[in-house]
Amino acid sequence: MKKIITQLGKARFRLVTVNIPNSQIILDFNPLIHKFQLKGEFSLIHWQARPKKYREWGIYNSVEDRYSSIPDFKIEGIFTSLQIPDVSAYSLLSAVLMVRHLSGDSV
Repeated sequence: MKKIITQLGKARFRLVTVNIPNSQIILDFNPLIHKFQLKGEFSLIHWQARPKKYREWGIYNSVEDRYSSIPDFKIEGIFTSLQIPDVSAYSLLSAVLMVRHLSGDSV
């Protein structure tokens, strides 16, 4: 299923699954970036909240300030989980996996 990704600002995106009603998701990685004081080269990886049956992995790349949506992927290496408790989260993105980039690598 085709996804349309529109950048709304730094680390902020709109994701729509074509021909699926109510599929729009606003993805704002800034609360996680600020809360955990993330700097440098990293990727944040999450499982999309909706629409069911059409969800994919979402990957935010800090170097390119880019968001990608892919149906599956394999990751090997060390990652860190970051989570803002649901009671204090003010965006859909409250839990991600972070992979620190090695020189020249990207996810």
